[in-house]
Amino acid sequence: MKHVEKVALFKSFGLFFGTLQLLVSAVLWLLYWQEVDVLRHQTMLEMRTYNYTLQGEHFAIDFVPTNSTYETYTFYEENEELFALFPITQTPATLLRLSLPPQAWRAKKEALLWEFVPPYAFGTLVTLLLALFFAHYTLKPLRNALSLQENFIRDVIHDLNTPITSLLLNTQMLAYAPTPTRLARTVLSAQIIQSLYENLSFYQEERPLTLVDVDLNKLLSARIDYFKSLYGHLTFELQGTSDTPLKTDTTLFLRIIDNLLSNACKYNRPNGSVTLRLEPCKLTVADTGVGIKNVRKVFRRYYKEHERGLGIGLDIVARAIRRLHYTIDVDSSAQGTQFHLTFC
Repeated sequence: MKHVEKVALFKSFGLFFGTLQLLVSAVLWLLYWQEVDVLRHQTMLEMRTYNYTLQGEHFAIDFVPTNSTYETYTFYEENEELFALFPITQTPATLLRLSLPPQAWRAKKEALLWEFVPPYAFGTLVTLLLALFFAHYTLKPLRNALSLQENFIRDVIHDLNTPITSLLLNTQMLAYAPTPTRLARTVLSAQIIQSLYENLSFYQEERPLTLVDVDLNKLLSARIDYFKSLYGHLTFELQGTSDTPLKTDTTLFLRIIDNLLSNACKYNRPNGSVTLRLEPCKLTVADTGVGIKNVRKVFRRYYKEHERGLGIGLDIVARAIRRLHYTIDVDSSAQGTQFHLTFC
């Protein structure tokens, strides 16, 4: 268990246990004092009976004058002594004072208190078990978040490793023998890093939309040329044309197109193909890849069916589409996947 998990577990356990134990203690304490009140009334009844029969529990007996400030047949407690005054028929000027000495009253309360020890111990045990259960239950989301974070960081490092290594090697070779091929590889590696940066920064800010007219034919052709340079083993084709420009936010629209094309290339078969079919108000990105097993989960953040990638590309697509008020549908089989983007 990691240090942060231990800290979270101990704090959650302490919070749950302390709160529940305080509640159990308060309830039992209130019940105890209710029982003490019941014990007082029982003692008073015993005193009244003793007043007539002088039989039963032993009480201290005394006689006081009738001019006492205390009322008869009333129960009093002073200095942990319980007492009551009763009239004597034969001697009206004298009152009978029956009392339970402090030692006897304390003994009664202590005996009553010990009766609450077993339920208190049982309540503490139940509270302990509940606190452990709740602490482990609340720890689960933290563990999932940490696992996602670790996997995400590992995937980011993995995705950065290839272009950075290529960038360093080609930069070193350019210092000795500059060639157009090495320069192109250097630029390409930098573009891959830039694309990853743009995907990651997409989550950090949500700028206002800037709608401009976009020439779809020109934009899609440029993106195809870009991905051709990355995936030379695949064939790319643009079918159809658009007669009117699309009014959209260029940055968001590029995030959609680039991530759809990136997925179509990453999970394609060797020597496979990627086809873009442009129709009025609709664009289809089709590939000849291995297909998607669970189409319903494909737009969830961090969802992946393969080791490659970060699992954020299609989540970015979904978020950008919602902002632009577009719609997207997916058809997938073992022969390939098609994303149907409707933008008007």
